[in-house]
Amino acid sequence: MNKPINATLSFLKEDQETAENIHKILKALSIKTTLSILDTSEEQTLSSVFLSALAASILYIPIINQTFYDQPLKSQEIGFMFSSPERLLLPVSTDGSEPNGLITN
Repeated sequence: MNKPINATLSFLKEDQETAENIHKILKALSIKTTLSILDTSEEQTLSSVFLSALAASILYIPIINQTFYDQPLKSQEIGFMFSSPERLLLPVSTDGSEPNGLITN
C-alpha cells in the first residue's frame, strides 16, 4: 500500500483563486492539501495545527508573486520544508516572479 501524499499550498489572499484551482487539481489526484492563507494586514504566527499539517506534507507549493517574500512566515515555512530531504518544493508564480533564496535550489 502506498503512503498517502499530503501537500501544503501557501499563498496570499490576492492569489486565492489560483490556490483554489490548484487545490481542485490536487484533490482530483487524491492529494490531501492544507491551505495556508497569509493576510498581509494581520500579524500571524505559525500555529501548532498548521505546523502539524506542514510536518505531514511531502509537497510544499508556495504561490509566489512580487510581495510573497515580504511575508516573514514564508521564510519559516520554506526553511521548515527544507529540514527534510524527502520533501519537494514546487513554487508557482502568478506574475512572472522567479523563486529566490532556498527555493531556487
